[in-house]
Amino acid sequence: MNTYPQPDAVNDYLAEYVSLIIKSLKKLKGNSQWCLSFDLGCSHINHGSLLLLLFSPNVTLFYSYNSSPNPVFMSFILHSALKKDCIEITRLDLCLVLLMNDSHYPWLILVPQRVNVSEIYQLSSAEQQQLTRESSYISEKLQRLYHADKINIAALGNIVPQLHIHHVVRYKSDKAWPAPIWGKFDAVAYSDTELGLTLKKLREFL
Repeated sequence: MNTYPQPDAVNDYLAEYVSLIIKSLKKLKGNSQWCLSFDLGCSHINHGSLLLLLFSPNVTLFYSYNSSPNPVFMSFILHSALKKDCIEITRLDLCLVLLMNDSHYPWLILVPQRVNVSEIYQLSSAEQQQLTRESSYISEKLQRLYHADKINIAALGNIVPQLHIHHVVRYKSDKAWPAPIWGKFDAVAYSDTELGLTLKKLREFL
């Protein structure tokens, strides 16, 4: 089992490791995009920059190197409203996958693990393409698992500014059909038993 460093200890943990990586990366030239896999995460090298991602239980740490003598650590932290209303199911290459705790509908949310992003255009071109792939993947999985009449996909962000994309299973028989679900009914949380079964099913299927 991998052991991930806690955020308050990550600087010491990474200092020597990142230094060795940067020395190697400085030898690379051109605009090729690389992806190097490590036990502790994944680093993406693009146009001479290094982005090192480290996952801990509550935060993703981004180490950004752009030929600067003073590297900067930034943290991706899930918005408090999403943390309150959702349960994490898994992590894809770009996005967290969350289950909305509302038993009215099977409802997943993708949250790109990037800092200070509220709109899709703020992602890089490669990230936008990856988001599309992950959205399509989740939509197809939900369709197959729940035999939906329609999958509603939306990025609103009027209340929660952190970029997140809703994927909601809809049926012609559901309470809100054919209207959008937002503002129709108060959420009804899963019971402990229902939540356990739903999480197990989704985690196995995804």
